[in-house]
Amino acid sequence: MLRRQIKFEAKGLMLTAKPKPLLAALIYVLACMLISVLAMQILFVYIPSSADDLSGAMLSAAKESDAVTEDALLEDIMTDPAVQANIQKLVDGVTDFFTSPAALILYFALFFVQWMLSVGLTLFSLNTTSGTAVYSDLLGGFSFFLRLVGLSLLRSLIVFLLSLFFVIPGIIAHYRYKMSLYLLIEHPELSVIDCLRKSGRMTHGHKLELFFVDLSFIGWEMLASVSGMLSYAVQVWYLPYRELTFAIYYRRLHYSLGTEAQ
Repeated sequence: MLRRQIKFEAKGLMLTAKPKPLLAALIYVLACMLISVLAMQILFVYIPSSADDLSGAMLSAAKESDAVTEDALLEDIMTDPAVQANIQKLVDGVTDFFTSPAALILYFALFFVQWMLSVGLTLFSLNTTSGTAVYSDLLGGFSFFLRLVGLSLLRSLIVFLLSLFFVIPGIIAHYRYKMSLYLLIEHPELSVIDCLRKSGRMTHGHKLELFFVDLSFIGWEMLASVSGMLSYAVQVWYLPYRELTFAIYYRRLHYSLGTEAQ
C-alpha cells in the first residue's frame, strides 16, 4: 500500500467528512483534560503538597550545608529533620491513598472512562471511513467493554510474553494484532481469539509497513508530548489524523485480502 496516499486520504476526510473528525477530537481532548484534573484532585486530597514541601526542604538543607563532597552533601540533606519529616509525610499520603478503596476505585474508574473514550474515537474514525459516523460513537466503547477488556488483556499478555525472549518478537506481535480492535468493533459475532487470528492473517506481509506508518507520526507524537496547551492543540489535529490513517489502512486490507468476517 502507498503510505502517503492513505495519509493524504485521511487528511481529506479530516477536512470534509461530516460529522467533523476535528470536532470529535476536540470533544475527546477536552474530556481527557477534565479527567486528568479530577484525577489530580483525588491525589491532592491525600498528597496535597508533599512533593513540593519535600523539594523545598531538600533545597534549604543543601543551602545550609557546608559539605565539600557530593556524598557529604547528600548525607546532610537526607539527615535533615525537615527533609525526613516531609519524606514521612509523603509516604503517609501515598499509603493512605493506596489503602483507600474509594479513592482507588474512583481514580482508576476515571482512567477507564478515558480508555473507553479513546476506543470511541477509534470507532468514530472507523465509521467516518464508511460515512456512518455520529458523535455518540465517542461513547460506543462502553457497549462492548467486556469483550474489549478481554481483547486488550489477551493481546497485551501475548506481546508481553514474546517480549520476554527478545524485543523484536514483541514488536512483531504488536503489529500482527494491530487490526484486532477494528475487527472487534465491526464484527460483534467474532470472539476475541477470532479477532486476533484474523488480524494475524490480515497483517501478514504488512507488519513492517504498519511499523513505518507508525514511525511517520513520530514528529506529531513528540509535539503532542510537550507540556501545556500546545500539547492539547496538537492532539486535536494529530489524533484524528492518525486514527483515520489506520482506519483507512484497515479498510484497504479488508478489501484487498478478501477477509470479510462471516
